[in-house]
Amino acid sequence: MPIPNILPATRAPTRYVREPVCPVWLDKTEFDLTKHDPERLFDLCQRKVRDSQRTLDTTRKLTESLHNDPQYQYANAVQAFEELRKEHLQLNDSYNDLETINETIQEVVEVLRTDKHQLLAELNTLKRDISIQSIENTKLALKEKESAAFHEGLQKKLESQEKQMAQLDDELKDYTNSQIQINNEMGVLESAAENLSLQTASLAELRDHLDVTRVQQQEAIQSLENEIEQKKNELESHDEQLWDFKRDMSARILALQRKVNSGNEELARLQRLSEHEMDTLSHQNRTLNEELKSKSDQLFATRKEMSEFANSARREMNIKKEEVQQCLSIIDLVEKQNAGLEASIARMLEQNRVSENQIQEKDNINNKNLIEQANFIAMVHMELQTVREDLYMIKSRLCHHCRDRLLAEEELHDEQERLAELEKGPAAYTQNALQDPNLPQIAGAPQGELTHAGAGPLTQPPLGGAPEDEEAESEKRRVQEELNKAHEALEALNRQLLEEREQRDKERREEEAMRLQEETDRLARAQEEEEARRRQNEDDRRKEDGEPAKNFTIRFVNGTKKRVEAFLSDTVQDLINRVCSKIGVRPSEMFYISHAVNENSVLGMVDRFLDKSKTLREEGLNTKCILIFKFKHYKKLVNWLDTNIQDRYFQQLHHNVVSEYYLNPEKLAVGLAGYELQAVFGDATGRKRYGYFDEVGLDAYLPTSVTPLGYEYWQERLFKTHKKRYGYFDEVGLDAYLPTSVTPLGYEYWQERLFKTHKKRKNLPPMKAREKYIDLLRERCPHWGMTFFDIRDKENRPFIAGVAEDGLHILTADKRVIIQSLKFVGGHHQLAGWEKSATGIFVKKRDSKLMTLYASSKLQTEEMYNLLNEYYLMLPRDVQEGLDIDISDRDKIAARLLPPETFHPPAVERTAPVEFESRAEYLKALYLEHVFSADDNDESQGPIIKFLNQLDECLDTDTAVEVMDISGAGMNDSDWALIADLIIRSLEYDPATEPAITPYDRMRNWKDNLLITKLDIADNNLTPASVAPTRDLLSHCVNLADINLSGIPLDNRHESELVEPMLKLNLQSLAMNRCSIGDNGARALLELLGNGNLHTVHLNYNRITANVVAELVECLDRPYCALNNLGLASNRIQLRGLEIIIKVMDRARRPETLNFADNPLQVRGGQRFGQLLEQQCGLTDLDISNTTGAMNITGDVALYITRQMLNNPEIDRVNFSDNPIGQNLHQLTDPEGQVTRDLPLEFFTFLEREAICNITVLELNRCQLTADHGAALVTALLDNFKLRKLEVSGNRLSLSDGGVSQGWIDLLETTSTLEHLDISRNGYLKQGVTVLMSAIARNRSLTSIIMDGNRATDLQERPNGGPTVSYGEYVYAFSTNRHLRDVRMADMGITDEVWDSICEGLAENRFMRKFSAPDNLITTRGVLDSTKHLSLNTTLEDLELTCKSVQENEDEYMRAYKFFIDNTNIETILL
Repeated sequence: MPIPNILPATRAPTRYVREPVCPVWLDKTEFDLTKHDPERLFDLCQRKVRDSQRTLDTTRKLTESLHNDPQYQYANAVQAFEELRKEHLQLNDSYNDLETINETIQEVVEVLRTDKHQLLAELNTLKRDISIQSIENTKLALKEKESAAFHEGLQKKLESQEKQMAQLDDELKDYTNSQIQINNEMGVLESAAENLSLQTASLAELRDHLDVTRVQQQEAIQSLENEIEQKKNELESHDEQLWDFKRDMSARILALQRKVNSGNEELARLQRLSEHEMDTLSHQNRTLNEELKSKSDQLFATRKEMSEFANSARREMNIKKEEVQQCLSIIDLVEKQNAGLEASIARMLEQNRVSENQIQEKDNINNKNLIEQANFIAMVHMELQTVREDLYMIKSRLCHHCRDRLLAEEELHDEQERLAELEKGPAAYTQNALQDPNLPQIAGAPQGELTHAGAGPLTQPPLGGAPEDEEAESEKRRVQEELNKAHEALEALNRQLLEEREQRDKERREEEAMRLQEETDRLARAQEEEEARRRQNEDDRRKEDGEPAKNFTIRFVNGTKKRVEAFLSDTVQDLINRVCSKIGVRPSEMFYISHAVNENSVLGMVDRFLDKSKTLREEGLNTKCILIFKFKHYKKLVNWLDTNIQDRYFQQLHHNVVSEYYLNPEKLAVGLAGYELQAVFGDATGRKRYGYFDEVGLDAYLPTSVTPLGYEYWQERLFKTHKKRYGYFDEVGLDAYLPTSVTPLGYEYWQERLFKTHKKRKNLPPMKAREKYIDLLRERCPHWGMTFFDIRDKENRPFIAGVAEDGLHILTADKRVIIQSLKFVGGHHQLAGWEKSATGIFVKKRDSKLMTLYASSKLQTEEMYNLLNEYYLMLPRDVQEGLDIDISDRDKIAARLLPPETFHPPAVERTAPVEFESRAEYLKALYLEHVFSADDNDESQGPIIKFLNQLDECLDTDTAVEVMDISGAGMNDSDWALIADLIIRSLEYDPATEPAITPYDRMRNWKDNLLITKLDIADNNLTPASVAPTRDLLSHCVNLADINLSGIPLDNRHESELVEPMLKLNLQSLAMNRCSIGDNGARALLELLGNGNLHTVHLNYNRITANVVAELVECLDRPYCALNNLGLASNRIQLRGLEIIIKVMDRARRPETLNFADNPLQVRGGQRFGQLLEQQCGLTDLDISNTTGAMNITGDVALYITRQMLNNPEIDRVNFSDNPIGQNLHQLTDPEGQVTRDLPLEFFTFLEREAICNITVLELNRCQLTADHGAALVTALLDNFKLRKLEVSGNRLSLSDGGVSQGWIDLLETTSTLEHLDISRNGYLKQGVTVLMSAIARNRSLTSIIMDGNRATDLQERPNGGPTVSYGEYVYAFSTNRHLRDVRMADMGITDEVWDSICEGLAENRFMRKFSAPDNLITTRGVLDSTKHLSLNTTLEDLELTCKSVQENEDEYMRAYKFFIDNTNIETILL
């Protein structure tokens, strides 16, 4: 019931009526006086018009005088002439460039057409070869089947014979039994015959008959016996055959065993012999080494003396040869350039005559653009004039004396500015006028306070007799903000013009460079065509002479192959040129062809690089040789003249990385993968996100013999039979981007991580991305540029030798440790020379007189020796002169290499191959090792992805791990114990203690990037068993300042265990929600308040009572307590505890944020909140929501609270949610029905413009508000410029017919500050939602809106597929609104037609980032049809359309999902 002693009587406010709005040029007081007097209003308007007319006349005169100034006209004409001349030159250059590009495209088309025919011919050849191979495979399969059938027939025949033998034995037994029975019968008959011999004659006949029968039976028995004998003979013959076969097999087995034994004996003998020979050889080698070392020293000394003269002579000869070669090349180049320039001049003269009309048309377009820019400047001028008028309105509120003084000062200031500009000269004044054609801007109010004739500070005249200084100040601030915005707009315009000019200059420079490059390419193409014609003629001549052409298969590092036709008399260089012509790459000195030879070494195949000057016959090549087209030297070019060469170089380096030829840590591998994705796919989009690994790993799912239908067929087929997300071949394609050793976590993890890494490489062109890839690999990879060889030391231990641009490196067999680096320049050891021998390569150091032999095969020794010579000759010339190492055939080797100036110098220092460079890397490696090597009995449930993401973010961005947020990750006690233990071990890890073969500094690049300041493990599946690892972790993380342990059941017993380590921390924030903390546990936590930095404590959803609150208050009274944010929601604190808190807040003025929701308070408790606000004790954030029903603040109590908020300037946020405020908050009427008090209007008075309250966030969710309350709310908000966030979901703010009141429309159209609005589930029907969409289209402040639960369509509306209904409001809203970033429209009955209209609007929207519309009536057809609109949107990142109608049919769901991915750029899609 109402509280009369609390609510004072107030005037009866009227209902909401939209009153006339005061114009901006008129003072509100004058407007109130004249709005009902038309004559006075007309006179006031006439005066304003006359003032404006005078100002306009003055402006017009000044403009006319300025335009009549001849210097101004001359400057304008000169500027226009210069601009037109520049445009003419630019257009002429652009036209010439376009003509050149057109010719280039035509030539490319012809080349592509020729390549197409060649590819078709090759395709037919390959098809024929495949057919032949398939036929041969079929024949082999048939033979194999016949052999198997023959053996199977033999086996079946043997089994049938065994069965027949068993049957014959059974028949023999039956025959024997029959014979015995017959003999018995014969005995019976004989005895009967003897006994009846004297009987009748008939018995004699019977006896005769029986005799005959007996003879027949004996004959039958004899025949059966004969058959049995025959079968026995056959069985004996078969047994003999089987025994013969068995003897033969036994003999063969014995022979094989004897051979095996003899082979083993021979192998043992050979092993003993080889060991003896190795011992002998090692002894001889040691002897020879000693002799060779002594002789080599003598030879080196002799050679050094003899080579000095030869080197000096050689240098002079090289200099002369270079000069001659340069002169010849310059002559050839000048001749070619002259010919090209003559043709270009003739073509340009013709083009110049043709382009005059086009230039004139473009001049007209430029003039039109100038006019549009002038219109834009005029619009800015109008906005400035509007701001100026507002400033005049402010000044009009001043007293007469101050207004005269201010205007006089401004006029004097303006006059001084004009005189200063005129003194600078007409040219400067003209230039300023050209840059800003507006009138000189009126100066702002002078600094300091104006006074009334020296009688104190200036105050605004009162409105209605009361002073309103705050309103004047706010109006001044608003005008100042508008002036600042205008200045910012002008500055932005100037910046835009400068950026456009800079962009045009950049484009012009790029076009010039492109034109020069195209000219160079054209000359190169001409040379290549001439060379191709010469080669073709030479080939025709050879074929006429009868020399056969051979088809060589050339392999590339990316796995592809090409068949190239060449003659054995061709040189290797000719073969390289043929390959370059085949693949469309300009020939380069960097290209080589290697012959892969299998030496059964540790490294497998060894590359034998072919001599370019030798013929294929001299190199001993045939069509079966494995030939690889690749780079031999890993050097970075100063300038990549051909992008195709750079791409090939990049592919070879990438192959070395992913094949783990170069070992790289995970951090470097991911960084390289990001640059590779940028180079291959361009900028990251949602569509490309799911295409990284496609068409890579089909063979991993199906045998090769069943996959001739290709990727598309199997993608569709496997898509229907698998429920995983799109991209089934991706897990296999992962190896195309990362080494196998860093990819144990699978596709889902790497898909997300690589996409994040790819997005960081945005706006990087492919060539630049490849260059960044090369630079990063060169800088961070310890094996950069190495070519590896298999070597052994004098003890025959295996090692790896790596030859690179900086020298020779000796590595362990697994390449993980560099044992010794022998560099050309720098380092602990320097190379002084090298020699090859039959057993390996001899290396001499500068700090030693001895030579070291590294044994290897003859081929690998030759390759190492050649590489060292070539890398040395590619060093800078001054470095070579300083080292002065003698190289055999120096001139011959240097002639086939690019000059040293072409390359960057070698890196000064090489990165050491350490396994970890930071604590975060060590922690992740340690964690993955434990997770993937866990026993079956381990309760761990696999890697915690959220934990890994924290570490990945640190590694990928090269930052420190400061926030460890593992909340809601589904951890159990075992997972958390493992993570906590590994974090402690990582913090204690000392990299300097790691064993190492070489003494390099492990701490050189080490980073202590595990600096955890925030720990959040809330909302996991933890039990009290997790307290111990948490305590240990808190003891080691000395930088922790923010801790969230919510959800751990401490049960009022374990709190003290955690307090002890927390006391040693500089703790600032602590959250322990839902921890089952009672009074005893809370008392233990009170000790933490002695920390002078702890400002936030959240103990929500526990069992704390008022007894502990009294002790808490004592802590708040202490001077060292810094608590400003206190959360005690949903505890057992009653009214007494609240009163204690209010008393201490009145004294201590803290905390500033108080969450007291869901505590068991009565009506008086709500009144106490009003008293708390009335005290103005520093409270800025108050949460008194009622989710559990324990608070239950009614309308009259809430009205009392808001009345106290009216004059409280401190409160910033209030949450009234879930309280029954609307039940008894209604209009009060007298017996005659007249409204005496409008309680809803009074409730929202604190939101009116005149209120002192500065609230920015208001939450009134599920407060039983109706349309009357909504009308009162918008009435107060129409003039409000403070509120930023409003939530009124779960009420009934719609009208009785489901519509929207005019007040909401006016609010959405006029508000300039409201940024977030939640009006979900307020009963709005189709007409209401449509009107809201129209208002949203004109809104200019909202960035997010939630409309869940309202109805976008009528319930009786026709189903999907009926007649089309127009929803143009949705199209207009989403196509014109440029401020909304996040929209949610769940459970609104959105049909396919509504969704299509929304998507049509989103097609033109470039500002929306997230759109959610789950639980609607959108069908699969609607989803598929919407992609034609959403494919045009380039900014939408997240889309949620979780609808049951789409999920009912799994095939349709998969089809829709795949269609969305293939046709839109959205990053995250939920269906």
